[in-house]
Amino acid sequence: MKAVQISISEKQLNPSGRGNLPRFIRGRKPLAIVAAGCTLAVLGGAGIAAASTIPFGQQQVGSQDDKGEQIASNQVIKPIGDRLMTPFGKIMGSTVSPDGRYLVGTSADRSVDLQVFDLATYKPVAAAGTLAATSFATAAGNAGYANMAYQHITDGSVGQEGPVFSPDGKFLYEPVATGVVRYPFNPDGSLGAGTKISIPTAGGKQALTAGMAFSPTARRCTQP
Repeated sequence: MKAVQISISEKQLNPSGRGNLPRFIRGRKPLAIVAAGCTLAVLGGAGIAAASTIPFGQQQVGSQDDKGEQIASNQVIKPIGDRLMTPFGKIMGSTVSPDGRYLVGTSADRSVDLQVFDLATYKPVAAAGTLAATSFATAAGNAGYANMAYQHITDGSVGQEGPVFSPDGKFLYEPVATGVVRYPFNPDGSLGAGTKISIPTAGGKQALTAGMAFSPTARRCTQP
């Protein structure tokens, strides 16, 4: 598949490649994110997760035994780490802000596309999605998170990989169908209105951004 390059200003992009853990995670405890029966583990220098591919059998996703925790990818992970819970849909991909304060995940359940968590409290503080603002406020209040910030969006075609921060943490880039959406990221974890960077249709086929990586100079964003 041919890579597509999107030129964006240097101040807006994060030079860290996809799949690399930021330096501030090293030495910290493992972090497990659980949402709608799906578990995501983020590990630093505290240990390496052992994953086996035993069949589900009678095990349910999220269940634990002496072998570890069953996750949706038909694996059991151990160590499990600390658990971060969300009522707004399973996390498909995630990234941590450059200052280590926030974790942002993409999701496609319940009309919520982006979820922001404060890593000091392990609580959700903001979200963005196609769900009406009043409906989200009701759902968040019922879940015990009445003070969450919410950004209503119209494009719910979120990709299946995590978003990416700019080096200064002031912008968040979300993968979507036919492009990337750039959100201003505020110090309190809330998101500003997004701006879409479109990828043109080729041969009648639309591009679905699967992930993003940045050049060492932070001048280019490449998506597969």
